[in-house]
Amino acid sequence: MSELARVAIFILAAGGSTRMGRPKQNLIFRDKTLLQSTVDAARGAIEIAAGAGITVNVIVVLGANEETVRQANAFENCDVIVNARWAEGMSSSIRCALSHLDNLTGSRDAALFTVADLAHVNTAHFVKLIDAYVASDAPLVCSAYADKAEAGATILGVPALFNRQVFAELMTLSGDVGAKQIIARNSSSLIAVEIENAGFDIDTEADYSQLLGA
Repeated sequence: MSELARVAIFILAAGGSTRMGRPKQNLIFRDKTLLQSTVDAARGAIEIAAGAGITVNVIVVLGANEETVRQANAFENCDVIVNARWAEGMSSSIRCALSHLDNLTGSRDAALFTVADLAHVNTAHFVKLIDAYVASDAPLVCSAYADKAEAGATILGVPALFNRQVFAELMTLSGDVGAKQIIARNSSSLIAVEIENAGFDIDTEADYSQLLGA
């Protein structure tokens, strides 16, 4: 890219955790909540990116169980916004996030989306995605990880970074769908970055038990 990147990292944490039956944002793993681990990982990218002249902002999108989640987590050096329409599904959080960009100081040219329940995502993963974006002209940089359900298959998903030119397409999403739909549509022009274990998310008590037993 000819100019240094400005990146907003959005942590989508507005879901109602209906399959879990309790706020999965607050589940404890390695002495932190899942959301806190994600927040800390994203904040860790701020200083590293700044060393390369890249501005990073971290924004947490809350919704369901807002007060309970706020009480269990610390959001220093982050913006927190609330998606009042969280019950409409993840697409509403994506739209809420992108609408917030105009409220930031300066214009961010990319949005990196992640979710709160990816237990193994860390700072290095975020930096790897940002570095791949800065080094290319790709409109989209996503994570690639092994499909546990199909040997040899690869899944493309979040964390994923979208250039501003893709924002309009993201704003068309509706219902309980996330960025994977946009990733699939842009498969011929994206860059996929291999990130081991990035796809292990927590939806049920069985998933959580598996995580704790790992």
